[in-house]
Amino acid sequence: GVFADKVVEDSDDWFTNLMQQREYEKAIKDRRYHIRLLARCKYNYESIRAILLWMVWLGIMIMYSMIHVGWPFREAQYFAISSLSTGGHWAIPMDSPDWFYAVTGFFAATGVPIMAIAMASAATLLIDKGSIQATEETISKDVTADELTMLRRFNLENGDGQIDRAEFIILCMVRMGTDPNLIDFISARFKQLDKDNGGTLSMREITGGIATASLGGSSSSLQNGKSQVDGQEAV
Repeated sequence: GVFADKVVEDSDDWFTNLMQQREYEKAIKDRRYHIRLLARCKYNYESIRAILLWMVWLGIMIMYSMIHVGWPFREAQYFAISSLSTGGHWAIPMDSPDWFYAVTGFFAATGVPIMAIAMASAATLLIDKGSIQATEETISKDVTADELTMLRRFNLENGDGQIDRAEFIILCMVRMGTDPNLIDFISARFKQLDKDNGGTLSMREITGGIATASLGGSSSSLQNGKSQVDGQEAV
């Protein structure tokens, strides 16, 4: 669950991350290699920190199992990794002292979520997030016949040869991966709210009358205030 949540969270912010990465790369473009390397590590600090913390947990478990149990490195390593991955395929000896069980339980209980976050962080570093250039190319492509058919299906293009700003934004969102069925669902909701079939929604329709009542109350207050000022000036 932690792994999936982390990956989904980063994918939801993919464009913001791309913008930040482009600005970062511009700032270090002409620097020396080691400076660029340090800058990239700093930029990915949170992901790298999680991976390093997981490696520290692994190292501690490997060392104390090698010292107190006498396992060789490969067995101690397998014990540590399997314990932190919730598998636990390599159990500690049955005659181990109580403190050894307690230490193992502590590192397993704290290490499982640490490993989950570390694996999610490693995945985000390896995921191809695309680029701003690729996004611009996708948006700049000519509109195809299939896309025009889709716009007509959503009643976003009525054959007049014109596509307004909102319609173009929706088209580009579908190009970038928004599910057309979601657009269809939102379009159906618009039709439900459009009681008079006018093709537009009034403030009363989208707020259930709340905004209109509020605006009306504000207008009345302003009118009352104006009348009081006029009366004072007359006196």
